[in-house]
Amino acid sequence: MDFMNVDTLHPMLVQVSAGWRKTRRVAHHSLHPVSIKEYRPQIIKSTRAFLKRLLNDPDPFNIIPHIRHLAGETILSIDYGLQIQEENDPYLEMSLVGLQTFADAAVPGAFLVDSFPLLKDVPAWLPGASFKRKASAIVYETLRWRDVAPTGVPHLLSTEDEYEGYRLRAGASSFQTLGRAMLHDETMYPDPFTFNPDRFINPDTGQVDFMRARDPSHACWGYGRRICPGRHMAFSSIWLAIASLISMFNSEKVKEKVRVVGEDVIGWEEERTVELTHEYVSGLAVMPKPFKCVIKPRSKEKAGLICEPLIQDHD
Repeated sequence: MDFMNVDTLHPMLVQVSAGWRKTRRVAHHSLHPVSIKEYRPQIIKSTRAFLKRLLNDPDPFNIIPHIRHLAGETILSIDYGLQIQEENDPYLEMSLVGLQTFADAAVPGAFLVDSFPLLKDVPAWLPGASFKRKASAIVYETLRWRDVAPTGVPHLLSTEDEYEGYRLRAGASSFQTLGRAMLHDETMYPDPFTFNPDRFINPDTGQVDFMRARDPSHACWGYGRRICPGRHMAFSSIWLAIASLISMFNSEKVKEKVRVVGEDVIGWEEERTVELTHEYVSGLAVMPKPFKCVIKPRSKEKAGLICEPLIQDHD
């Protein structure tokens, strides 16, 4: 099984051609908002496995590996029909190596369910409608606040061009960073570098309202004929993961005891909160550096719900 064929794994790197257009048509058909309802069982299963891993291993320094496993399991189970092992899965490890190699080289309306039919049928472990709207606002703000690939994938100019007096030679590489600027436009998103999901919520109706703040989908997935074809499935998977995480777990800042010495040279211990540093690992896909936090189930009942056997309907 060839996971690493760059033409199939990364059609974004292939020049526009009849073959490329055929691949895009197949991708759009398979990943259409209505079509992705077929992938509901895989998305729910991988999300439940993610919750179990976090329950059994809440070490904050393993959060990123847990999330990578979630993403890899979701994609490989849908694309290839593979059952991913809990640990040391060879297919998952192979895909992560391939993606890392690629990354190193490359360095709507008020009702969400109308746009994403998969979210009409969410797992029973999630609370009611008001929670789901709040979770949607958090996902939208997450996609806006820290775009995953701020530089985008480098593009190659197929023909010579000119822009505002600048000559752009054929074969030159270009990066599209416009999306990041659009997602932090102060006229659209006041105080754009502050994480504020409420910017998307209408306080009078409690609904997600894109008249208050523009849907970040206009820029966070790219645009034009190179827009991410898997954006609908990705959003559904991200939404379910975030909604499940905030529903089942509490996350808090770490408190540490430090020794303080006063002017009289008398020392004492004092408890202080460890603030987040917002440091990131640079690359094609930006991710946070390991950080300290406390993650624990909201209750024994929530922990038990995570561990219950998964029963899915396939309607």
